Amino acid sequence: MATKIYPKIISGKEYYYLQYSTRQKIDSNDSGKIKGSGKSKVNTNSVYLGTAESIKNKLFSSPEPLKVEWRDFGFVSAIYNMAIETGLVELLQQHIKGKRYGIENWKYFLLAIINRLQQATSKEKMGEWAAKTVLPEIMGFDAKKLNSKSFWYATDDVISQKDLEKTRDIAVSENDIFASIDDTIFREIENSLIENILKKYELSPEIVLYDTTNFFTYFAPQTESELAHTGHNKAGRHNLRQ
Repeated sequence: MATKIYPKIISGKEYYYLQYSTRQKIDSNDSGKIKGSGKSKVNTNSVYLGTAESIKNKLFSSPEPLKVEWRDFGFVSAIYNMAIETGLVELLQQHIKGKRYGIENWKYFLLAIINRLQQATSKEKMGEWAAKTVLPEIMGFDAKKLNSKSFWYATDDVISQKDLEKTRDIAVSENDIFASIDDTIFREIENSLIENILKKYELSPEIVLYDTTNFFTYFAPQTESELAHTGHNKAGRHNLRQ
């Protein structure tokens, strides 16, 4: 969008402002810039720059920064972009409906995935982690709303704990968002995602190379798995299955 600097006369004095515009999707579930990707609105913002003299002084002087902030960008953005590219975001939106604390439920699940890949934390600390990344801006959510309570309610909307415990011999873990998801929904998402990846990247499933020494899981001890087993891995987490 267009960006410009313009003057404004106030009480006979000339001041300068920076004006810039951005586009924002009306429906936060929409993404993309091509035609048909969803309606958007234009937000126009103005930032006060100062007088010509003050701008000149700022340009030609080297003051110490008053405040420096940094946030993780590359890794989490790459994962989010890959989730869009492979159709994972669309699949989550399709299968996981509803909203909790102003955040769409599907975002809780995607954030849990990104968190596990980038810096695994407890659900209670998810808000602190997200606030240190650019995810709140690019995904559209308030990081302060993320905690174990909001994750629990978002998961319970997919399938309630009471309903799940009727079909399981053990109680679910309160700290595992995936423990309470309906297996049917999960398998539908998984199968569709694999199909998308195979088609998009023209991959052949005939030969798969899987190096377990570079990866470990957070499976609960009581979770059965034919593939995951304890062993020696490069990260030194020998107590976790890989």
